[in-house]
Amino acid sequence: MSREALRTFARTIDETGVGYYPNSVFVHVDVRDRRAYWVDRSGPGERADYGRWPPPDREAREARERVMAIAFHALERLARPGTSDDEASRDPEPDAEANREGADEDADTTGGESGAPGGAGTSATVAAIDQ
Repeated sequence: MSREALRTFARTIDETGVGYYPNSVFVHVDVRDRRAYWVDRSGPGERADYGRWPPPDREAREARERVMAIAFHALERLARPGTSDDEASRDPEPDAEANREGADEDADTTGGESGAPGGAGTSATVAAIDQ
C-alpha cells in the first residue's frame, strides 16, 4: 500500500490525527478528540517544515531559484584557484524562513479539522512501503 493511499484512508476515520511526511517513509496516525491533518515536508533528520503538498507553484519556483543561486555560487567559487569543495558548497545566504509556516495553516478546512500535530491521544506510526 502506498503512503498516499494510507494517508487518504486514515483521514476518513473520525477522531484521528494524520501526519503525512512526503519526503520520508511513514504516515503518522493517532487518536484524539477531533480530526487533525498536517504535512511535514522535511526529510529525515531535518527540522520540521509544515506546509502544503505539493507546494504551491510560487513556493516551488522560489525554492528552485534559491537552489540554483546556491549552485551557481558554488560553481563560481570552484572556478577560482585555491577554493576547496567545502568552501564552494556553503550557502551564500542561509534561509531564515526555513520553518515559516506552522501546521495550523495546513489544516484541511473542508471538514473543519484542526491541523495541529501533537494533540492528546494515543499515537502510532505506520510505515507504508510502495511495492
